[in-house]
Amino acid sequence: DVKSDDDDIKNAKDGILVYAVSLEGGEETENASISAGDTVTMDIVPWKNAESKYATFQRTEIDDPDSYVLDAWFKNVKIKKEEKDESD
Repeated sequence: DVKSDDDDIKNAKDGILVYAVSLEGGEETENASISAGDTVTMDIVPWKNAESKYATFQRTEIDDPDSYVLDAWFKNVKIKKEEKDESD
């Protein structure tokens, strides 16, 4: 589920795919701790705006053929992970 003020993001009918740097200088970044189901807040740019700089980075693709039709976006800096409410 995606919430955004950006029409391109909120109108993506099948969802979006966001690439994020999770390994830098041989060390894991905080982005590496993001897991499926986590709620996160991030500012993203279209992948086409970052592709010339980051396309040579090794990417781990999602093992889902349907992911290839999703709009691709990019996030380089730390993703803010929302705290889970442990009272539920």
